[in-house]
Amino acid sequence: MMAFSNYDMAIEKCNEFNNNCNIENCIGVLVMSFSKVYELALSEENTVSGKSEKQITRTNAAQDRFQSKLTAIQNRQPNVWRRIQQISAPSSPVDVHRLNSVKAGENERTLKSIRGYINQPDIHAVCNSISNSANVTNYTKALGSNKFVGENLLQIINYTTPDEYASSQIINKIYSMECATQLHQVDLINQVIGRNLGFREAHGGLEHHLIVSYGLWDELWPTLMEYSRYGFTAVADAKKRRDTSHNRNKSTMNRLIKTRDEEDAYSEEIRVSRYTRIDQVLDVMVEAGGYYDDAEEWNASQNTFVS
Repeated sequence: MMAFSNYDMAIEKCNEFNNNCNIENCIGVLVMSFSKVYELALSEENTVSGKSEKQITRTNAAQDRFQSKLTAIQNRQPNVWRRIQQISAPSSPVDVHRLNSVKAGENERTLKSIRGYINQPDIHAVCNSISNSANVTNYTKALGSNKFVGENLLQIINYTTPDEYASSQIINKIYSMECATQLHQVDLINQVIGRNLGFREAHGGLEHHLIVSYGLWDELWPTLMEYSRYGFTAVADAKKRRDTSHNRNKSTMNRLIKTRDEEDAYSEEIRVSRYTRIDQVLDVMVEAGGYYDDAEEWNASQNTFVS
């Protein structure tokens, strides 16, 4: 990786590298910061729409009570956000599997379950707290590795350990931050995704599965969306499948209720029609002198009464 003082120089050197590189499946890629991507996306949108929207700052986001600058852009400038995704996302998105619980001590069981779910029993996994297991590498050994190029990959991210959390709080205190813990975990996620996607994904079509708990995902996703260049797709997990089933059952029930109400309304209409018809018949009978209070009188009159 090479760093330059400005984007013009970086673009020039990247193009120069690609024009002279003879290494197979090796290309130079310009990595832009989120601020630069946001600047380009906003400029493109203003050109197309004819508007002159300005960049949303962190201060603007805080004043509007948004959790982050990213959330503010998503809500205030949705078209710009779509352009950001088009610019920054790679060809293959990361499949996010959210589970109710992803405890470090249960990583081996979680890994076995997910491997079965995606029908890839031998997919290589990057996670901690698993030792002496086939096709498993911990985060420390995975960082910077090229051995996963061209392979599908799976990673399990857990909450930080007490020592890691304590170190993050020290960093927060020293630099007046609030997100050191989230940045640490987002960096781990980005590093592992980069083992088989991003620059190392030469021809596309690879899979990367991220396993995370609901609670941790809710904490990480604003920071992840702001500081990751990868696209993420939520897999239809157990909760989603239950919700879908519930909605389907709810739709069926609503349809049955509607049918029942329609049938009840029709029955009521018939019933009212019948009562109305009876009243009309009785009126005719009274006028004809054929109305009887006693049932026996009525039966006796049947031989003589003509309706």
